[in-house]
Amino acid sequence: MVELKLDSAQLGRLLQKLDRLNLQDLAGPLLAETGEAIQRKAGAYPAPVPGSVRTGHLGASWYQTVFPGYLEVGNLAVYAGWMHGSSYQRARAKRRGWKLLLPTARAELPELMRKLRARIQAVWEGR
Repeated sequence: MVELKLDSAQLGRLLQKLDRLNLQDLAGPLLAETGEAIQRKAGAYPAPVPGSVRTGHLGASWYQTVFPGYLEVGNLAVYAGWMHGSSYQRARAKRRGWKLLLPTARAELPELMRKLRARIQAVWEGR
């Protein structure tokens, strides 16, 4: 048999603790870490093609914006969609190993949720 009991006093204390935290304090650092992981993984340069010249412009054009409960990661290079965009990525870029941004970001969601749950658990336990 499994028995679950919701302790209203404990729940009340959690809600008071969460009220003292704003969303930025709770999730902001986790969103920033996730954005950095997405940039690092999606933006990793594959092995160079002999005879090609790399300027580093694509790698330097990544940005991330973090607001409470919001993360935006993108690349401002004019040609970024050809390398990282799901509807524009060229077959040649894919063959050479360039990563798509959206699937890379989706792959980071389980880790973000795990860390967010751990953070909420820590608040629940008063850590």
